[in-house]
Formats: sequence, structure tokens, C-alpha cells
Amino acid sequence: MIGTPRLIDYTNIGLIIISLVIAFIIPFQLFLVAYAVLGPLHYLTEINWLDRKKYFVNTKKVVWVFCVFAILFAFPYIFKLPVLESAAENEKMSSIIQFFWNHINALVFMALVISISLVVTQNNYIRATIIVGGIAFSIVLNSFDSYNIWVGLFIPTVIHVFVFTILFIIYGALKSKSIPGYITAILALSVPLIILFVDVNPKNYVFPDPVKQTYLASGFHVLIAKLSGVLGLSDGNHFYFYEKVYLKIQIFLAFAYTYHYLNWYSKTSIIGWYKNMTTKRTLVIAVVWIVSVGIYWYDFQTGFLILLALSLLHVFVEFPLNIISIRGIIQEVKNI
Repeated sequence: MIGTPRLIDYTNIGLIIISLVIAFIIPFQLFLVAYAVLGPLHYLTEINWLDRKKYFVNTKKVVWVFCVFAILFAFPYIFKLPVLESAAENEKMSSIIQFFWNHINALVFMALVISISLVVTQNNYIRATIIVGGIAFSIVLNSFDSYNIWVGLFIPTVIHVFVFTILFIIYGALKSKSIPGYITAILALSVPLIILFVDVNPKNYVFPDPVKQTYLASGFHVLIAKLSGVLGLSDGNHFYFYEKVYLKIQIFLAFAYTYHYLNWYSKTSIIGWYKNMTTKRTLVIAVVWIVSVGIYWYDFQTGFLILLALSLLHVFVEFPLNIISIRGIIQEVKNI
């Protein structure tokens, strides 16, 4: 039957294979298209669905905290827009922007800490203690480069699109005891190893200048450089389009982002994010998505900067569900 969990598992197996194959062929192009076209619709529909679910913490008020965090995170980035570059040169504004750059990663960390406090306990005093402890930790850890890389760069990107996606798959497979679900999880986990052992010849690739300029202008190359540094494959400060190690990391990123979005859409009938959508919400989502894609089409960097807050918001509001999934996996393993 269409939409059954088993059929969805088989569909996801196919989506993993298709995403990986295309990622090998056109890694940079696939990433940019998926990010610009599939990404905004995913943000909007997931936020709407989570809102209906009260963000899995039985309160919608938390979204306003996450909204503020997302806007503050995007604040220093927005001054990279050409129309605001002159404002950023003002001495007073420049010092404000620099202050945000110095503390921006604490927003991601505290969004995660708040989510943990809301999920693990119903006691407001314990929640307050966790949050205060989180603030203290963020102040202490802010001077460590590894903290800033993992929290500020990896959590909203690689960990969100790959690690948390796989955790959802594993949790679903454990709950349903689905063999295809287990296969999906194993196959997804195997992707980094497949990319590692498949020989990639940079000479077989030709990336158009507009693609390279778009990629560099949006700063995605920093993610590749830092990821290669953490893996011990480089010093973490350089990036080259036609270097094998960076090319393989980009193949992984193209796969991870593309499959992350497709996995969301493939589970429409199970998650039911389209249910109870009012005509007004449907129209708003459709209009915002079309405008977003149009901005990306006009200028990718502009689209990236304008939609950064929305992108971060969808990461933040998903944190409680991520934590619930981790807790659920632990419980299912204990039951086994």
C-alpha cells in the first residue's frame, strides 16, 4: 500500500543510492541546487509541523526564544549584504558586529541546552539550573577553537543534516522492528566509508566558474576546510576545488544535504506534516518558498544571508525532537 512504513523504507534506500550517485557526478552543483530549492520548503514545512506538535515540549512559547537566537545569530552575517556593507564600516556598528562574532556560537549552544532542559525534566528549578550551567559553560568554552568549530559550525550543518537524520532512521527502525529500516540505517551509515574507498579522480571534474564563485561567496568552503582539519586530513585552513580530499568531503556534504531534505519529503504520509494545514498557512508557505527560490536564483549569497535566520530557526526548533530521538534509541536498546 502506498505510504506504508515498509514502502517508505524501501523508498529511502533508493533515495540514498540516487543522492549518492548524483553527488559523485556533480557534487557542488547538487549541493547548491538542493540547498536553494529543497532547503527553504523543508524549513517552512518542518517548522509548521513542529508548531502543530508544540515542538515536542508541550509549549509553543519556546519558539520565540529560538526566533530571537536565530535572528541574533544571523545579525552579523546580514551586514555582508552589499546594501549594508557601508553601515558595517561605522566604528560603533563595527564594534557591535564584532561583539556578536565573538559570542555567536553561544546561541547555538544555549538553544541546545534549553532543549535538553525542556525534554529531560518537568521541574522548573532543575531546568533553570541546567540553563544557568549552560551559560557558565558557554562562557568558559568560548575561548576554545574546538568548541566554536563543533558548536557554531558542525551542529547546524553536518550534525544536523547527517547525524540527526540517521538517528531518526535508527529510532524509527527500532520502534517498528523493520528490516528495510535497519538496511536504510546501515546504508546511510556506510556512505562515508563508500566515499572514502571509492577512487575519485579530480581530473574527471570540471566545475564552471559561476558555481565556484557562488560556493566561495557563500562561505561553504569553510565547512569543508574545517571538517578536513578535524579529520586530520589537512591543517583546516585551506580549500581547493580539485584536491581529492576536499572533493570527497564535498561529495559527502552534497549527499548529506540532499538526502536530509528528501528523507523529510519521503516520510510525508507517516509524519503527516501536510495535515491540518490551513489554506492561509499553505499560501504563506508557498509564497515564501517561491520568493526564497527566486532570491537564490537572483543571487545565491543574498539568498543565503537573508534566509540564514530561517535556516537556523528550523535547526533550533528541531533540537527537542533530536534529544527525544536519542533518548528513544537508548530506551529501545535497553528493551532489546
